[in-house]
Amino acid sequence: MLGVEQAELSKLLFGRAGRLRLARWIIDAVPVGGFFFQGAAREGAGDVISEVRANLENFERLGMIKTAHRDAGPGRRQYYQRLESEVWAIFAKALDQVNVGEERRRARRGR
Repeated sequence: MLGVEQAELSKLLFGRAGRLRLARWIIDAVPVGGFFFQGAAREGAGDVISEVRANLENFERLGMIKTAHRDAGPGRRQYYQRLESEVWAIFAKALDQVNVGEERRRARRGR
């Protein structure tokens, strides 16, 4: 299915701190089949460009996005396309669990 072994899958999914932030931005901002560029991903995730690039490379290896095209103009923006992938559901579930945990912590502090 994904063509990667278990250890590699674990590293690709959760190996970097900004990966979940970038996944959240893509899930919220880019529809399946939609396009985005690196700069927008950097702003959306709030990470430095090297973190975003590394995470985009991993998402591409997992079949979640694909490199689309680069602008010919002075900015030469690199575009990506979000693909339909079951792996997005893993990130969505992880984000749901993070949200539940944050809500519980806030509720305990509010007591």
